[in-house]
Amino acid sequence: MRNRWLLLGMVCGMFFTAACSDDTMPIKYDTGSTDFDVAEAGVDMAVDMAVVDMGVETAPDMSVDTAVQDTGADMAPPDAAADMATSDATTDATTGDVTTSDATTSDATTSDATTSDATPAKPQVLFSTTTTSTTKYSWATVALDGTGFQVMSSPKDMDLCNLSVPGVRGPVDVRRDLPQRVFWGNASSSDGEDFIDLPGGMGRMVRWYDGTDYGLAIIKSNGTFTVLVNKGADTSSCSSTYRVQISDDGKLGAAVLNDKNIVLLKLDGTTWTGTSPASPVLDITPTGATFTSASFSSLAMGATQLLFVTADASSNKELWSAPLDGSAKAAKITLPTVGGVAPIYLSTPLTMSADGKVFATTAGASSSKEDLIIIKGTTATNLTKFNENLHGTGFTLADESSPRIALSAAGTYVVYATTSSASSANAKKAWVAKTDGTSTTEISTATNFVRGSSSVDVDTYGSNIWTDDDNLLFWAGTSNTKVDLFRFKASSSTLTALTKTGTATVAPWAAGVWEVDGAWINAAGTYVYYVAGKSGEMNIIGVNTTTFAKVDITTGLNINSESSLDDDMEGHASSKYVWFVAKKASASVALEDLYLFDQNAGTAASLKNLTNHSGTSAISITNLSISPDGTYASYTTGTGSSAKLWAVPASGTPVALNSTGSYVEPAYTWTADSKGIVYGGGSTSSSTLDLKLVTVPGAVTTTLHAAQSYLFVAAAGQPTP
Repeated sequence: MRNRWLLLGMVCGMFFTAACSDDTMPIKYDTGSTDFDVAEAGVDMAVDMAVVDMGVETAPDMSVDTAVQDTGADMAPPDAAADMATSDATTDATTGDVTTSDATTSDATTSDATTSDATPAKPQVLFSTTTTSTTKYSWATVALDGTGFQVMSSPKDMDLCNLSVPGVRGPVDVRRDLPQRVFWGNASSSDGEDFIDLPGGMGRMVRWYDGTDYGLAIIKSNGTFTVLVNKGADTSSCSSTYRVQISDDGKLGAAVLNDKNIVLLKLDGTTWTGTSPASPVLDITPTGATFTSASFSSLAMGATQLLFVTADASSNKELWSAPLDGSAKAAKITLPTVGGVAPIYLSTPLTMSADGKVFATTAGASSSKEDLIIIKGTTATNLTKFNENLHGTGFTLADESSPRIALSAAGTYVVYATTSSASSANAKKAWVAKTDGTSTTEISTATNFVRGSSSVDVDTYGSNIWTDDDNLLFWAGTSNTKVDLFRFKASSSTLTALTKTGTATVAPWAAGVWEVDGAWINAAGTYVYYVAGKSGEMNIIGVNTTTFAKVDITTGLNINSESSLDDDMEGHASSKYVWFVAKKASASVALEDLYLFDQNAGTAASLKNLTNHSGTSAISITNLSISPDGTYASYTTGTGSSAKLWAVPASGTPVALNSTGSYVEPAYTWTADSKGIVYGGGSTSSSTLDLKLVTVPGAVTTTLHAAQSYLFVAAAGQPTP
């Protein structure tokens, strides 16, 4: 069962290969007197993929090789080489075949390396460090007893770059059983980077830039750094967000390399059948394709197929599909006509049903002449036949932050809403239609909502969540800050008001008083939760998906909204708790507290204030993180030499983990067994830091490595008992 339908994007505006080398370049660790050759020690896993020449001049024999540090994990068969050959590659424009005249380089292996046991004998920490700047990092490892410090020689001098997942998503840390973008440290400062947190403890995907190329890598909790691709993950800059699609179980990914090549990525350590040498990367770019670019924001991974959108030199768009089992290259999906002509415009991202079998987008001659298109398998159908602007300037029906289109769980129904940009007959309305085209029901009728006067019309519809294949939850009002919550049962066309904060007590319903910042549904599917506000407050409300009763989980709070929601709210895949930061709306001093509640109980009785701060000085809680087993939360308070690192169990009573008068680097990491935290600590700033391990809850601190700068802790194994 696919789960992405369960998440809602934050509402911040309007609602709604062929050629490969057999040689492998080993990663070496510079230990001062000895080169530690991982590849020759039997680790030798990764990606051997030739990238089609896009017409950009490259130097001959630029074979780029990767490998991984062996941590003893059974990641892949030996000699699954990681050689991304691009040298002298040429492409036949007709067939798309790749030929190489110099794919194998003479210096691809080394003869001066000294080998040793490649498997670390002890649990270790993987961290990045620099002594000169906040944009050039080297990766290093050290055992959790402080021994065996080693610096990776490649890749090195890296800048960690923005990375995310395309599609409509909610508060990023609430559903940790799904792949989500997460900030690593402070999002607004030099010590904050983002990555994709893979579910099930599979690790973190990061994007890096070494001054020449952009690559992708997987960081495992045991300290393994696995390079998937070491060039081609490009955007205009490191700060521009690059997107990689990932399956809900975290085992499969999809990416666009060099703006044009579409690849499937195995993220579980296995390789694709038929690749030689064996590789976790498979190029599915359609043979003989004439498009000039593919949109990474359009990547949509269903149950059995990947969909994506491309553009040619004239910016004309096309839709493609490829099987996820790698059995065939991508093939074009023929789109129905819109207004009597073949579409050359497609909106992104695509929308998908929970089971991953039905997709939706808008297409037409342009963004002002479009219709809603339903895709089932490789068949596309025009559902609306409006041939006009359905979404307004700057928005799409499936806008990532303001979704106004959603498919029911099995794709039987679709809801869509328009803005004032549509014609007078279709403007500012909402419909629920069967995706097979057999019926369409307007929700926005005068029977259901106040209509007919521009000043009080209920004409804003969005924040759509289907709880199953029949029941829709959505918000409607006169603007995105004056809405109420409604349920629509599609099979009976029945509308029910759930919040009733407006002046009306019966239908037709008038404007409400709420605004919505985001939502999620618990993994069991029994409750939908919204972060919604009114009268200067921002609280959590829940809806039971069986009875559709509404419950106020919190009252009188102001939960940090929109831009910081992803930093200030976290859940856990194996835990019933959701932890979040909020302050009392009525407080004269900004005292933030850490709260938690049981998302499976759906009651206010499960709410706990874990910190209960008091006093006359403001207190901010930052860098919230949950232990891998979901039993503890950690966070920081204060800044500079006044920074404090804390841990608190679900039962309450925070424990300070560092001494007063010491700096805490925000990019810290829990150990894999949830019994400790590894962080960078110093006296006053991030310029000189020691790598430290502190036990939880004992607060016993050990220095693992001294005197580093701008230190990120990426992963930590289990401490030695």
